[in-house]
Amino acid sequence: MLTHAYRKGFDVIEIKGIDKEGLSELRQLIEKTMLGFEIVKSFKNEAVMENISEPHHQKFETIMSKIFDNIKETFEIIVDEAKNNKFANFQEIESIKNQQDRFILFCRRIISRQKIESAETNWELLTFLTHIQHSIYYLYEYLNKNKIKISKETKEKLNQLNDYFNLYYKAYSEKNLQYINTINNQKNKYQFGECLKLIEKSKGKETVVASYIREIFRLIQIGTSPILTEILEKKD
Repeated sequence: MLTHAYRKGFDVIEIKGIDKEGLSELRQLIEKTMLGFEIVKSFKNEAVMENISEPHHQKFETIMSKIFDNIKETFEIIVDEAKNNKFANFQEIESIKNQQDRFILFCRRIISRQKIESAETNWELLTFLTHIQHSIYYLYEYLNKNKIKISKETKEKLNQLNDYFNLYYKAYSEKNLQYINTINNQKNKYQFGECLKLIEKSKGKETVVASYIREIFRLIQIGTSPILTEILEKKD
């Protein structure tokens, strides 16, 4: 409820009937998700949150680029650590994911409050970026928790997934239809080809890893839709 109120554009949010434990959880929630907000008053069973240091709406494009950078950084960490099968930086991955959630909610807040160009398209794009980031996070969490030693084939698929996202990043930053066409043309190769073969071949917990990889391939491919829309809108 709080994050929805935040992204809808409210500057002051008052909560009633909150105890000390709830207040502690509230502080953690604000830190993780509500960029620029702080608890400015807490008395009896009430707390008041207020926007005191929110970035200017003109930072929208800068923060959008940072959202892509965060995903790119997460991919690079996983690919690098896969070389030695040591997925030991969960706190760093979680920190990136929390920052990502703050940035995405803030961008949605700007869209709700300001007349941002291609508002609906950007909202849809932010949805796909959220799903991609969260899927990578849960993949890493699974690798870290289960201490899985992945195969050479799975490592190679992670490398290809990283390359696939780089095409997605270039499609967004360069507004280039060629990259989108390449992504969509490779749908059968990855989602309905090599990823399915990897799932069939793998065993046990590595099958779960392969399933995550296929899902991220899928999210990137269908996530080209809002980028394509924005390119076509600008051509008009």
